[in-house]
Amino acid sequence: MSLLLIGYGNTLRCDDGVGQAIALTVATWQIPDLRVEVCHQLTPELAAALATVERVWFVDAYGVPQDAEQHPVKIQPLEADPQINPLGHHLTPPLVLSLTAQLYGRTPEAWWLLIPAIDFSFGETFSPLTQQAMAEAIAWLETTLTPQATPCTN
Repeated sequence: MSLLLIGYGNTLRCDDGVGQAIALTVATWQIPDLRVEVCHQLTPELAAALATVERVWFVDAYGVPQDAEQHPVKIQPLEADPQINPLGHHLTPPLVLSLTAQLYGRTPEAWWLLIPAIDFSFGETFSPLTQQAMAEAIAWLETTLTPQATPCTN
């Protein structure tokens, strides 16, 4: 199965860069049939990559209140919305999927992996909440993406 993981966000706005950090970690695993894209924001050009894979994961931060003690990593299924015009100035995963469907007549199975974030100030460090959630997301991705060893049977 051909797979794509897209990690995006602003690495100069603290927790907002967590999607890129996760994608860079996953890229080091060198999993066969997995392509990893790291970007500041989603662009129309990603539609060409989505048209060539069977499954895609989008990885990004989502804002939670400053006083948040704990918020979960969210894993949400995604679909293209044919009612959406994907040519605006801000692309979201459903918009990229819609553009892929319009241009290529197909979309992959798609998932949104959202990491809780509280600090979007200027900087390059993650809050403790986001660090913990990042570790959980990486562990989940490792279990999900890494081919499981099968025992030898004679």
